[in-house]
Amino acid sequence: MALPPEILKSLVATFRSELAEHLQGISEQLLMVEGGLSDEERTVALDVAMRSAHNIKGGARSIGISEVGRISHCAESLFLALKDGTAPVTSGVTDLCLEAIDRIKQAMESFEEETELDFDIENFSTSSLEKS
Repeated sequence: MALPPEILKSLVATFRSELAEHLQGISEQLLMVEGGLSDEERTVALDVAMRSAHNIKGGARSIGISEVGRISHCAESLFLALKDGTAPVTSGVTDLCLEAIDRIKQAMESFEEETELDFDIENFSTSSLEKS
């Protein structure tokens, strides 16, 4: 069932505001992780980042912004890989996580402006997991 345009517009505005907060929080957590934390502190920071990515994914999918949802899912997987140790905490992996944040912002802009993405989401989704 499609939502009436005025309701969708309101939901998108609310999501945009929450998205900005989540992305800021993720960035802060990643910079703390890269700066060096104890194992326990790193786990907590990555849990916070994963929850934010999960919330972005769910919110985006619920209002039909599938590209943001897909990229958020990739970011969530990267944070899990960092947390469980299958990906090392390196500047390259952190840069990849920060790139995911940039791509989420771009995908949101594309959705709102009703334009095509200026990057290959399929390539980003696949390569992001392979790079970790």
